[in-house]
Amino acid sequence: MVRWLLALILTGALISITGLRGAGAQQLDQVRVSVDTQSYPRLQTTVTVLDSSGRPVTGLDQQAFKVSADDKPLGVTGFTTGQDKNAPGAVTLTFDTSGSMNEGNAIGQAREAGKALVAQLGPTDQVAIVTFSNGIRLVRDFTSDHAAIISAIDGISAAGNTALYDGVDAAVGTANRAPYQRRAIVLLTDGKDEGSVSHMDRAGSLAAAGTAGIPVFAIGLGPTIDQGYLQDL
Repeated sequence: MVRWLLALILTGALISITGLRGAGAQQLDQVRVSVDTQSYPRLQTTVTVLDSSGRPVTGLDQQAFKVSADDKPLGVTGFTTGQDKNAPGAVTLTFDTSGSMNEGNAIGQAREAGKALVAQLGPTDQVAIVTFSNGIRLVRDFTSDHAAIISAIDGISAAGNTALYDGVDAAVGTANRAPYQRRAIVLLTDGKDEGSVSHMDRAGSLAAAGTAGIPVFAIGLGPTIDQGYLQDL
C-alpha cells in the first residue's frame, strides 16, 4: 500500500501547528497542512512532514506535534499515522491517456501498475480514476469495489495530446473530496504537458498540489518525462 499521511483529529475552531519535535537529526524542509471543516466544531487535519530532500519524515508520534488556536492549546481526540494499516484510505489513480502512451506499450504498463496497486489495498480502501489527454475525464468516482476499478482500468485507451497540468489539477480536486482523510494521488505519465491544451499552467498546477498537502506519487514511463515537474510534485 502507498505510504499514507500523518493525520490529526482535532477539536477547536482555528488550527495552527505551533511546534514540531521528534524528527531526530533530520532537517525539515516543509510541513504541509490541510483542514477538513465538514464536521465542525470537530476538525480533522492532515499533516505531511518532508525533510530537506522532499522525503516524508516517518516515526513521528502524537507528542511530536503541538496544536493551538489563538495561542491556546487544543485537545487532540485522535491520532493516526502511516503505520496504522487498519485505517481506510483513498487513492486517486491518474492516468495519462495521450496518444504517445501507445508507444512502447506505456499505456499497458500504466494499466498493470494501477492494477497492482489496487491489489495491495485493503477491502475498505477506496479508489477513483482520473484520465487526461486533450481533456479530463473522471472514469470512476471513489469506490471500494476494487473489481469495478480493475475493470475500468482495463478499459482505458490512449489518444490525443497531453494536458498534464490540467490532469494534476483535476486529480487534486478529486482527491480533496475523498471520503477519508488518508489520501494519496498516483500519477502515471510518459511525458510532459504538450499540445497547448491545458488551461492550467505549470506553476498553477504545482501550487494546487502543494496547497492541498496530499502526497503525489508520480510514476514516469519512458524517456520523455518532465522529470523536474514530477519531482516538484
